[in-house]
Amino acid sequence: MKGYKLPNGNYITGKELERQQRLFRKRLKEEKRLKEAGLLPVYKTEKELEQEERLNNMLDRYIDGIKQQNKQEEINGIKNEILVSLHNNNPFTYREYLILWDLITTNYYQIESDMERGKITKQDLWKIIDYIEEFSLEIIPDYWKEKLTA
Repeated sequence: MKGYKLPNGNYITGKELERQQRLFRKRLKEEKRLKEAGLLPVYKTEKELEQEERLNNMLDRYIDGIKQQNKQEEINGIKNEILVSLHNNNPFTYREYLILWDLITTNYYQIESDMERGKITKQDLWKIIDYIEEFSLEIIPDYWKEKLTA
């Protein structure tokens, strides 16, 4: 191989070309060996990184949704358990039962309204909240518990 003139005007010899080709093939073999061994870092483009991040965000939202749905199903099961226990043995008056029903069905504004009109006392409300918390602490959110009993 004789060589040739490069576009920038420099002349490259045949031996230099062969040496560059040998080095190139050697680097390819080395990279292939490292890639197969899992030692070569994988470089991703900006677009691939953005797609991966979007996919991870979607998966996180999907998993959070499933967890929230499972938690809601568990809370609904506990609410049904409370209603069954009341059906078997109801220690409350009708007015107290209505408070319990409003708490279970998350009708907190009705309880607030009844408290403002004097239909419900804080002792009645605490009695019902304590009964519900025997089953689960998660049925009544802390925000509403504090707001109603304050």
